[in-house]
Amino acid sequence: MSNTKAIFSQSSKIMVYWVSSVVISYFSTIVFTHFLTQKTFGDFTLTRTVIYVLAVFASFGLNHGLLRQGSIALGAGNLTLFNQIKNYTLSLTAIIGFGVCILVFIAAGPIAVYCFHNQGLTDQIRFFSFVIPVQLISTMVITVFQVNKKADVGQFLYLVVYFALQLVLFYLFTFFFKENTLIITSFLMANIVYLAILFYYQKNLGYTFSLTLEKKEKKKVYQVSMPMFLSSLFVQSQKWGDTLILGILGTTTDVGIYYIGLRISVFISIPANAINKIFIPIAGHLMGEGNHKELDALYKLVTRVIFVTGSLIFGVIFFLKTYLISFFGHGYESAASIILILLISETIDFGVGAASQLITMSGGGRINAINSIITVSINIISSILLIPKYGMLGAAFANAITNISKQLLSITELIVIFKLSPFNKKYVAVIMLFAGCFLAINYTNLNDIIKLIVYLSVLTPLYFLVALDKDERYKIKSMLLARGKKKNISKQ
Repeated sequence: MSNTKAIFSQSSKIMVYWVSSVVISYFSTIVFTHFLTQKTFGDFTLTRTVIYVLAVFASFGLNHGLLRQGSIALGAGNLTLFNQIKNYTLSLTAIIGFGVCILVFIAAGPIAVYCFHNQGLTDQIRFFSFVIPVQLISTMVITVFQVNKKADVGQFLYLVVYFALQLVLFYLFTFFFKENTLIITSFLMANIVYLAILFYYQKNLGYTFSLTLEKKEKKKVYQVSMPMFLSSLFVQSQKWGDTLILGILGTTTDVGIYYIGLRISVFISIPANAINKIFIPIAGHLMGEGNHKELDALYKLVTRVIFVTGSLIFGVIFFLKTYLISFFGHGYESAASIILILLISETIDFGVGAASQLITMSGGGRINAINSIITVSINIISSILLIPKYGMLGAAFANAITNISKQLLSITELIVIFKLSPFNKKYVAVIMLFAGCFLAINYTNLNDIIKLIVYLSVLTPLYFLVALDKDERYKIKSMLLARGKKKNISKQ
């Protein structure tokens, strides 16, 4: 299978898995909220966030070191070196994972009391600590599959199998346990079963425990791992900072309601994530060819398509927010107050397309690292200033301020330094159509369902007339379908 065919084949599968994961996660949240009180669900949400963030930090970027150095070794046909790198990084990750697990298990009480002022979190943090090594091992297994050009297998295991296990086991255990016991038992069992599945697939990876690796190879691994670790540190802090600070300065009930808003608003980013998974590899090929003009044109086109599809989903979520929130049961109605802010935040995020990824691919890794430091600082400062006074509304504003700051920095740098821009007259026209249509319909006295019907009925044909011409529609169709042999995008 050619590299290009592999990219498109696996990208399409991963796209399906990612969408499936979002749907499973959304449905799981509905199930959780129906069997748990608001406070217990909030506790569960906060504890999971803490554990997942700690798992990312504890990886120390070793997955990136394995991905790069392992790929180079395989590319050079040096299978022995690849196996040494694989065994060393997986073994070291396992040791770190279980070490962090022990530390968190011991420190569960102080974390619950002094960080979140909630002693009730102690048992969850203590038992959930065992999830940290599972997450780390999972990340490394997925990376090994990536190196072997089987990324779709790893993504299926995590995005579909892992989250489906959580849902199924939680529901089964509702017949035997309640509240805190239900959460701890079902979540731990889901991770134990998932770990068993990973060990089963480990047989296909040929892994053996070993810390043997030449000094110069270790140095190369760490030269990749440490910068990526610092980057992940800032990215995850930015991603989850508002939620964690809401847990520290607010209440876990607020965290649960805020999480509902995040779960609903994330649907708006499905087109961006799906399309960019296909666009980014093609962008890499165009960069390799030195075809800057075609890259800029394709970037403009793809970003415009992302905005068109995302803005239609924007209307669906906003006008149906009351109905969507009602699925989670009584007590979560206040999540409606933050939906618009989170939707605007997500729209600004996907509205500049794959800006940060293009900066990295253009050799601007350090620029993105600086951007991450700046935006995480903005996230922490805005969260500390806004959450004590406005609660989860403050967290939503902090989220929006962070996204706006990040994307303004990224798009300015992309335009000035790398001479790439998503903007042209058609894109401006699309943005104006969206803003005008949304504002005009939102301030009518119509029923929300009628508003949505009018919104889609008016905006969709206008987009069809303005957003894409015939040649652009053909180019998008060709990119998404990726038919036949490798295509030279520059000649389309």
